[in-house]
Amino acid sequence: GGDGGDDGREARLMAVATKVGRTRLKVPDDVAAAFLRGQIGEQVVEKVLRLEAVPLLGSMTRVWTGLRDRLVMNPRFLMVAVVEIAIGFATKTAAEIRTRRNRFWKEFDFYLSDIFLEIV
Repeated sequence: GGDGGDDGREARLMAVATKVGRTRLKVPDDVAAAFLRGQIGEQVVEKVLRLEAVPLLGSMTRVWTGLRDRLVMNPRFLMVAVVEIAIGFATKTAAEIRTRRNRFWKEFDFYLSDIFLEIV
């Protein structure tokens, strides 16, 4: 309510949560606190809640809030990251095949370890 001097922000937060089919309790604490302090708007809260509803990605964003914040502020971030990994994978594979030639399949485990390091 408005008794706490929140200018109706608590009610607006509940309205945003309801709008996307969530309850106030499902709003992450840090997001709710930032909204109640006036640091973020309703659109950001809605984006966070919609992002958390995505299977797998939502679980990842609950664990890694930095990923969540990045995806909320830049919705294309995930696509850019995937494209960068794909390009790195393709160029690394081409270089490894060119370098190892006939030994490529014999040394495939080395190649895989390099690829895993590229992804990480």
